[in-house]
Amino acid sequence: MISSIVGAGIGLAGSLIGGISASQRAKEADKLLKQERATLDHWYAKEMATDYLDTSNAKSTLSFLEKNNKKSEQKLNNSNIKSGASAEQKVATASALNQNYANAMSNMSANDTAKKTNVNNMYMNRKSGLDQREYSSQVQKATTAGAITDLAVGLGNSMLKLDGAGVFDKKKK
Repeated sequence: MISSIVGAGIGLAGSLIGGISASQRAKEADKLLKQERATLDHWYAKEMATDYLDTSNAKSTLSFLEKNNKKSEQKLNNSNIKSGASAEQKVATASALNQNYANAMSNMSANDTAKKTNVNNMYMNRKSGLDQREYSSQVQKATTAGAITDLAVGLGNSMLKLDGAGVFDKKKK
């Protein structure tokens, strides 16, 4: 009977040590999740605040378009001068070049919208993954706590049975 008590005590001690170790690992996991969430939120805020027209791709496209428009305008002006084009024809030519520029700006705006939609989708998917990992961590903590509680209750019941059997009664001489 004493061996049962000792065995139960060792089992409880082992479970408590395991529970403490699991608790420490859970705290480390929570800290990592918190860091990952902060990094994700920082990335999201930065991406959403970035104006597409400030990106190197957009700047390069606009620069190319402006240079191309200037060259085209010079060629058309020279052609118009040679052909004796009217002022109305010159305005129409400039208007067509400006329309090209406006179309390019419109396309870049659409690209910005698509990029932000993509960033938002990526953020929500990653956030969902972090939420799932946090949920799993909470379930694991509850499971560990429940196992320790079950073991303690089992030990208590064993002690009550042993006491009821008179194991703890002082022997009379």
